[in-house]
Amino acid sequence: MPAKAIWGIVIALLVGCEERQRLTFESDPEDRLGPSTRIDPPSRDTTLTEGDLFVVGARSVDASGVDSVFIEVDGADLSYLPIEANGADTVSFAINLPTLGLSGRTITVEMFGVDLIGNIGLTVARRLTIE
Repeated sequence: MPAKAIWGIVIALLVGCEERQRLTFESDPEDRLGPSTRIDPPSRDTTLTEGDLFVVGARSVDASGVDSVFIEVDGADLSYLPIEANGADTVSFAINLPTLGLSGRTITVEMFGVDLIGNIGLTVARRLTIE
């Protein structure tokens, strides 16, 4: 390489602008926890009387925004669609739980939330015994 070209490169590097845009890479999100979900009522496992309509209430909270809450029922032929939260930081909801024809069964209701980042929260559960 000719000496003039090398000196030209050295001068360009020395005189070049002081502020340069640096490549930056997006880091992993700091929030790695999913929504915190709480069932209330009932505040604990409980016994119900067959035929009574029972309401299970819940709340799911996440500072990153709750995307949806999933509900699973074991012990009864019941299913519920996911609760869409649309990014709200708190979503409160209730589901009706029919007990007619379920005498002698124990039903387990489980719920968990997913935030907008995709983090899955812990599953909370209540066991409901129907007499």
